Amino acid sequence: MFGAPESYTLLSRQSLPTEKPIEDIVLTPSISRALILCDAQVHFYTLPALDPVGIKPIRNVVTLAVDEQHLRKPPPSPNDLPQTIEPIEFCVIKRNAIALYSLREKLFFQKEIPLPLGGALARRTGHYLCLADSEHYNIIDLEAASLFPVLPVSQAPDSGPVKPSITVISENEFLILSWTGASTLGLFITGEGEAVRGTLEWPSHPEAVCLDYPYITTLLPNNTIEIHSIETQTIMQVISAPPTSPSPGLATDRKTLVASAGGFLIPSTQLSDKLRSTPHPPQTRKSGLEALIYSGKDLIDCPVVGVDSDTSVEDACDLLLSNDLVCLAVNRLPDSPPHSTTYHGLFDFSDVNAFLTLAATRHKLGSEELRGKPNAEEIVAAAKAGRVPVRLVSNLSEKNPLEILPHDATLLSLLGVFSRGAHRVLIQSPPPSNEYLGMVSDRRLLTWFTSYAQNIPSLLRFLANPLSALSLPSLYLYTSVVAVRAADNVLHAMTLMSDLGVSSVAVIEEKTGQLLSAVSVTDIGKIVVPAQSNQILSMALHQFVALIKEPDGSMDGADKFPVYSVTPSSTLFYTMQKLLATDSHRLFVTDDTQSNSAASPSSSTGNLCGLVSTVDVLSQFARIANLPDVDPTRMQRHRRASSVSSQSSSSSPRSGSLTGSRFSPSESLRNSVSSLESFQWAERVPSSK
Repeated sequence: MFGAPESYTLLSRQSLPTEKPIEDIVLTPSISRALILCDAQVHFYTLPALDPVGIKPIRNVVTLAVDEQHLRKPPPSPNDLPQTIEPIEFCVIKRNAIALYSLREKLFFQKEIPLPLGGALARRTGHYLCLADSEHYNIIDLEAASLFPVLPVSQAPDSGPVKPSITVISENEFLILSWTGASTLGLFITGEGEAVRGTLEWPSHPEAVCLDYPYITTLLPNNTIEIHSIETQTIMQVISAPPTSPSPGLATDRKTLVASAGGFLIPSTQLSDKLRSTPHPPQTRKSGLEALIYSGKDLIDCPVVGVDSDTSVEDACDLLLSNDLVCLAVNRLPDSPPHSTTYHGLFDFSDVNAFLTLAATRHKLGSEELRGKPNAEEIVAAAKAGRVPVRLVSNLSEKNPLEILPHDATLLSLLGVFSRGAHRVLIQSPPPSNEYLGMVSDRRLLTWFTSYAQNIPSLLRFLANPLSALSLPSLYLYTSVVAVRAADNVLHAMTLMSDLGVSSVAVIEEKTGQLLSAVSVTDIGKIVVPAQSNQILSMALHQFVALIKEPDGSMDGADKFPVYSVTPSSTLFYTMQKLLATDSHRLFVTDDTQSNSAASPSSSTGNLCGLVSTVDVLSQFARIANLPDVDPTRMQRHRRASSVSSQSSSSSPRSGSLTGSRFSPSESLRNSVSSLESFQWAERVPSSK
């Protein structure tokens, strides 16, 4: 992968006014300056002469972060006028503050932001700063002066100090590394703290990380170099590093990896030594997933129930509730091409929740926000005309794509679809029939794995791993937790689920932030839709939770209450069993160890630190099966990226109660929907202007 060795010419040499070692050197070609951190001071020099600049050093500096977008600007052209050269912006991290500066010919102080916990490492892109303190990675919005934690540096208790690592990938993307105790995970996150792409994984904690897009190259403690593709998150090459210096002192100091025009520069006594490819060892052990070649149609767990595309939303909801269905297939439009797919799309309770939320908040949405929502303007127009066809609401939630596999699809094919975030797959009948055999859900495949693994020793050993030892992107990603207070109202929970593209939200205790329960889109569909009073949307969530668990107590007198949580020490097998037992798509991860450094520092969510979902679990099996393009967060990223809804559109909590029990779906739906002038469902929502 490398050509002739690079040659070097010494252009200049400079000694700093201190005998302390240099901690960091940042070159800024666009303004021909070098920033050097040494002895807690930032010194300024010219490039390439390394002459001192007449600027007093910045003192009491722990670390610094220059805007990566400014670092990537080219050197000025000889024809450029000085006034056309833009200054670079950077910030220095002090013991308890962040100081912001801009630099061109002169240094300009901008502002200072308090930082009570300090920081050890920081990287900046635009107005976002990713900062690692002694325990956590944090995202700081420098414009808003706001900070929130996103991930622990180490997820393993008592692991000792772990070196943080932050790499700027693009204009709004960071790569951060987190040690689990068994391996290191690499998560790609945005400046908003959202996980993007899939995860990277290393068997040990990298000594150095280097970006050469589209590749990430890491130097590991065992003296090997791993090269991963950023796009696919797969290992492209494993390389043995060149020999180190025979001097023990120098050998132990090799912790660096630097990108260059011809590859990567690694400290070595052999300047001409090239990096050589090391082939992967052959696979000698079976994965235990040989049964994935079995037919996928054997896992069909429900029929495909179709409805005409012009069926009204209320009739479609009636069909879901009265027949205890989880999903409907919406027939293709009458004017569709003759050879097109039989179905236009799917319709489930996520779409019901999205529709109700749109209806309830439409008076607060501007025209731009309406245009940003799929079909929103058409839905509003249809509602004013008195009838909303279900085709407009099909996949309104963007959680419910139409996925179709042929009759001979294998379990491996199903696993590939589910590991990218889909929840259901339609199985076609053998040709020439245009019918469908049925539908397979991700829950059904999870059930199959739970049963099958108990007879395969290698899989049982894998399932005995604690969650903290696995590559789970949201296990400690604090921003993945969507929580509401017990005193918040039902509409607030509905709006969050719709805007953030999640199927459930955690309900937490007001003062302590402890997890009380969860509310899902299915609960909304089965309780809110049949209710005859508009007061249910202003009902406090602790009252709504009582309605959710009411049927269990009414049937046998027992006060049943599902626990929708696991801990990082829970095994994968236990987690799978709990997902099935609670009939949930996701479980919240709680950390009850108060001294654990991985516990969330945010009091707003108490002991909640992350979540694990059915898609996350199935993705583990997809990786074992060596499936390509495994990315459990893909669909959620798409939903959040396409949502322009204002999260502030939810109404403030109001007092309210539902005195009656559940009602007949048919009667209550007719009462609440069919007389709609412009969203009768919406008219059930108290206005908050």
